[in-house]
Amino acid sequence: MAATLATVLLFAALAWPAAPWTISCVGDSITEEGGASSSDDAYPAVLEGLLGSGFEVKNFGRSGATMMEIEGESYRDRDEYEEALESEPDVVTIMLGTNDAKGEFWGTLIDDPEDQYVESYVDLIATFQALDTKPRVVAMIPVPQLEESSKWPDSDVINEASRDSCFVIPAREFNYFLQILPDLVADVAAQSNIDVIDMRVPFGDPPDEDYYKDGIHPNDDGNEAMAAHLSTELSRLGLLAPATYAPTYAPTPRPANSRTVDKAHYTVNI
Repeated sequence: MAATLATVLLFAALAWPAAPWTISCVGDSITEEGGASSSDDAYPAVLEGLLGSGFEVKNFGRSGATMMEIEGESYRDRDEYEEALESEPDVVTIMLGTNDAKGEFWGTLIDDPEDQYVESYVDLIATFQALDTKPRVVAMIPVPQLEESSKWPDSDVINEASRDSCFVIPAREFNYFLQILPDLVADVAAQSNIDVIDMRVPFGDPPDEDYYKDGIHPNDDGNEAMAAHLSTELSRLGLLAPATYAPTYAPTPRPANSRTVDKAHYTVNI
């Protein structure tokens, strides 16, 4: 009788489908869908397709959202924040900061934006880490800016100028805050003891314009490249299955040239 019961329980366990490994993507319009043709073409949806069965990638991006506590703009003031908290995630990726770097916020509306960005980021990470599912959180360096716009300054200055230049170039011509985001994200990761994924990498250096819809938002090809890079990095960090890992605060090195990603022929090694 005991043997029969054990056999029944074994077959029941084998037949019962395992819960999907849930990855919740937190971000702004670049995560929501930005320059993609639709939400199905945004990098979270493409990532889910790359990973295949057993994985669920949820998109909690919100256009215009900031990391800093700016009234009406902060990610924490948006419905997507509450939805992300309730998503029962195993992994949370966070890519926020592009909107914080707008001229209307940095150096004008916000005092000490660097400190506030880091403090808000560390607090957001701690909130997710305290969830019942104890998700592993990853900080992501935002994608590079391709060209200037009315909201962001000249891209050449953003991507190439030195930190010290901010003291001699007006804020509207040189966005010091966007320039130092990689350093700030690394500081956040070190304080929170989590990993960093550099989302500048798939765009190349300098960024490949074929990956953009406009100066800031990746198109379908850009989102495809982001998803491929993200899947590779999550696998490398051991975040595609339960595992014990040592965080690496330094982002991945940037390649000299952009790479082409063919989703149909891309395989993720898990």
